[in-house]
Amino acid sequence: WGPADFGFSRGEPGLMATSEIRPYEERVIAKSLQYGLRPRIEIGSTEQAQRYIDLGVKDFCIGWDRFILQGALGQLGEGLTKLLEKV
Repeated sequence: WGPADFGFSRGEPGLMATSEIRPYEERVIAKSLQYGLRPRIEIGSTEQAQRYIDLGVKDFCIGWDRFILQGALGQLGEGLTKLLEKV
């Protein structure tokens, strides 16, 4: 399932960032499972997985390397900045 690709194919590139994508997403997941296909969902954190597990999804791609690194390095930088403000 690729919500960005789906939105672009419908001529609605911003669709993936709205709640309007959910009925389409849920239908694709249900149909995939009905036909014995295992949908893989891309999520940004483990906290996002439960909704998909409840829909029957078992396969996940958790973030991309660059986003994981960017998030972790950003947190480290913010924490160090706060510490250095006190010096």
